[in-house]
Amino acid sequence: MVHAASAPERRVNARFIGAVVAQVMESIHRGEIASLTSLDDSAAYRALADLIVAGVAGPAEGTFC
Repeated sequence: MVHAASAPERRVNARFIGAVVAQVMESIHRGEIASLTSLDDSAAYRALADLIVAGVAGPAEGTFC
């Protein structure tokens, strides 16, 4: 059973998010993200967390997608 990672009106596949996060974390660990973005590991992990939280929360009220 896959549990949604957000409110019922905005269903997000938790397994997909987990797989994406794992892939990006591996890329950060290998230094690939740093070479592509110039972000150090800490900044890259923070950006990943911000991206996931924003994606799970959905668009802020009054924004357009």
